[in-house]
Amino acid sequence: MEGFNEDFTIYEDCEFIGRLYQQTDFTVLPDYITTSARKYGELGTWKLQYHFTVIHLKRWLGAGPNQLHQYYRRHIAS
Repeated sequence: MEGFNEDFTIYEDCEFIGRLYQQTDFTVLPDYITTSARKYGELGTWKLQYHFTVIHLKRWLGAGPNQLHQYYRRHIAS
């Protein structure tokens, strides 16, 4: 699968999974992981999920890695 596309500084996981689904079916393992909830605490769940949805829709509509990163920096990272 050639790993993550390093052009993406955000959304790299979704881009990789999209390529993976094009090649084969896979199963998500039923296990838990721990991640940072810092951004959810800073921005709030609804606001952060809204911006992640916008990023996903922008990609679906053809936005490239730089456009996604600019949106992230303007609305999430600031």
